[in-house]
Amino acid sequence: MVTLVKKNVGLSTLRTRAVQFPMEHGILSGVMTLMKDKGETLDIKEKLTVVSFDETYVLRRICFDKKYEQIVGPYKCVQTVVVRGLVYYSYDTRMTKQILTNIICNLYEIMKLCTM
Repeated sequence: MVTLVKKNVGLSTLRTRAVQFPMEHGILSGVMTLMKDKGETLDIKEKLTVVSFDETYVLRRICFDKKYEQIVGPYKCVQTVVVRGLVYYSYDTRMTKQILTNIICNLYEIMKLCTM
């Protein structure tokens, strides 16, 4: 697991660690792992959260992803889901009941693991 923030860490160190963080389309497993670890220190009231999602239009440009050495785009929009931070994104995808249910089930599994 990548630890991103500690006290007195330089900006270049944070950039190096952020590049290592997995950010592939879909549910962000790295974020879910961080939420699970943080959830172990929270009481039940502190675990309450809001799930919000939005479809945002983006510029139709082609980019090159250096980390995965692949061309990305062009896309018309990006679907994002935020739960105390970004937990899901996918390009040119409408929000469906299945996607939202899958995200909520993942969050529920994390909560169950934190209470064990």
